[in-house]
Amino acid sequence: MRHTITKIFLVIGLIMTIGCETTDLNLQDNPNELGPESADPNFILNKIQLNFNDIFNGMNEKTMPIVRMEHLYGAYGSYAGSDALNFGQWFDTYAVLKNSNLIDALGEHREISHHQGIAKILKAYTLVLNIDLLNDIPYSEAGDGVNFPQPKTDDAKGLYLELIAELDRAIVLLNMDSDKITSDMFFNGNIENWIKVANTLKLKMYFNQRLIDPAGSAAAINTIVTEGKYIQTQSEDFQFAYSNATTPTDSRHPRFKDNYIKGANVFMSNFYMYLLKDSKLMVDPRLRYYIYRQSNDNEKIEAIPCKGDTGFNFCYIGDYYYGRDHGDDDGIPSDTQSRTIFGAYPFGGAYDNDNFLTGFDSDLTTLEGAGINPIMLSSYVDFMLAETSLTTSFTGDSKAYLVAGITKSMNKVTSFVKTEVTKAAIDSDTAAYIKIVTTEYDAAADDAEKLDIIVREYYLAAFGNGIETYNSHRRTGYPSLIPTNLIKDLGIYPRSFLYPTDEVNSNANFKQKKVTDQVFWDINDADFIN
Repeated sequence: MRHTITKIFLVIGLIMTIGCETTDLNLQDNPNELGPESADPNFILNKIQLNFNDIFNGMNEKTMPIVRMEHLYGAYGSYAGSDALNFGQWFDTYAVLKNSNLIDALGEHREISHHQGIAKILKAYTLVLNIDLLNDIPYSEAGDGVNFPQPKTDDAKGLYLELIAELDRAIVLLNMDSDKITSDMFFNGNIENWIKVANTLKLKMYFNQRLIDPAGSAAAINTIVTEGKYIQTQSEDFQFAYSNATTPTDSRHPRFKDNYIKGANVFMSNFYMYLLKDSKLMVDPRLRYYIYRQSNDNEKIEAIPCKGDTGFNFCYIGDYYYGRDHGDDDGIPSDTQSRTIFGAYPFGGAYDNDNFLTGFDSDLTTLEGAGINPIMLSSYVDFMLAETSLTTSFTGDSKAYLVAGITKSMNKVTSFVKTEVTKAAIDSDTAAYIKIVTTEYDAAADDAEKLDIIVREYYLAAFGNGIETYNSHRRTGYPSLIPTNLIKDLGIYPRSFLYPTDEVNSNANFKQKKVTDQVFWDINDADFIN
């Protein structure tokens, strides 16, 4: 269901103020704020949901280029460096924590267990996103600026365990009677779907830990799957839906606004487009939904700066798919109206029907920004279970899960455009694609080759979610990526992100980390990823 996003600002008494000792984490209580009897839990939950989505957006924009889901402009450092997680995302993280705790306090006076449960899930998800990028983060001392003006970081592995327990508490709350929620932007009050999100987040956390505890992860995942209360269908997908509304606030997807209003502001990844277009015996049926070509002007193609330079893997992949190679930071010509841009899925742009119209051409039919943020989809779960089946003692059929993941992805993507298009994918395209992949899978020489196939197909299904692909890449080293031939040094591949500079500079208990530091569940060799 699509929602018009209207940011309902909390009344001034519920806005968390920032202490002076450390820039982001104090969020001290305002002595003049409204008491529990007066505060509206729906307003607070609304703010938590918006903050959570903003956090996902910010992290996604940094991870998609790193994993070649879109073009990486220059070196890795500008994406995972000290300002990669900016003030807004860092502040939003601890605003979610603070507001979740506030809803808990309100729950002592009212029957709002469903508000509490959803707030706990979003708090846990927010913190897991941060842990998976940063490792240790503040938690136990965060949000209490009076007693802990400079909060210390908590051990990431221990915090994972605490958050799993918090998700169990959320499920208990969601199974209780509660006042009605009026501000559910994800499931419109469907509590069963929220329970499935909680269990799926637990599954994802156990899945991430399969390298450090394969038997324990397999057993925990097996329990969740056996109980059956996890995301399995498209109607249960955990996604944030935008609308095409521009008033009273602009509620269109930000990536649509960045590419369809005045011209493209990013390049598509040549490697990703190559995988979709040329890496198999057929073109991926999702290509025209993912990618939109603005121009078929051959003069523009000939003017691509890298043309004729043998130092590039691709430069140009043909058929007017005009992107850039990984790390290419050559000067940008006047090409914002000719380069390839995001298509209809997932950000709400245009389906490529060989239109060759600019993104802002009034004759171009688009979804007008009514896209989604695909946070955790049923197809993703199947790919995770395929990997778990192959690499642990989990009782499942890896090939069957692989096929299910591809099928669900194809169905979701190809049904995203509701208007009739002449070049739309049909069921036989999906069947042919699956036949190619399963034939390759059956012919794989060993489990390593099979794992590469599973992770590659997850990568292709996860377009619009660089976060999960970044996790997969660090956990498995796959999908196999063509090494860059660029003369430019892209720097060290980041195994984690740096802390925000402002927090390090203002909090004496913070010590800046290195991008070579690995998160607790990544125990692969230091040179595992080049």
